[in-house]
Amino acid sequence: MQQNKIETLKFATNQLWLYGSFLLLIFGLIDNSINALMFSTKLKANPCLFYLLAGDITNSFTLLTNLVSIIFDVSHNRYFSRSKLILCKISTYLQTVFTTVSILMLCLASADHYCSTSRDVRR
Repeated sequence: MQQNKIETLKFATNQLWLYGSFLLLIFGLIDNSINALMFSTKLKANPCLFYLLAGDITNSFTLLTNLVSIIFDVSHNRYFSRSKLILCKISTYLQTVFTTVSILMLCLASADHYCSTSRDVRR
């Protein structure tokens, strides 16, 4: 009886990871695409939008590298990215790089906006 409950919980957890990750990936890519379209049309008006556009692109890559590996692992009930050493290293490296670049672009956009609007910097 106890073993049946554990198996049911494992199955429910896997299904939640699979469908939750898939929905997050789809909605995240749609949101980043809409933001990229909005920022690319107004890019000439404000220079800090370049950093926000680059941040949206790296956010899309972050979603792809993180969630596709989760969806693939959960759907096949095997952890390919953890069983192959080179795939594990490449996946971890790409996840770290894209997340760091995304945060960096947001910081650069904030600094650029501050420098372009501050009176003290213009003097």
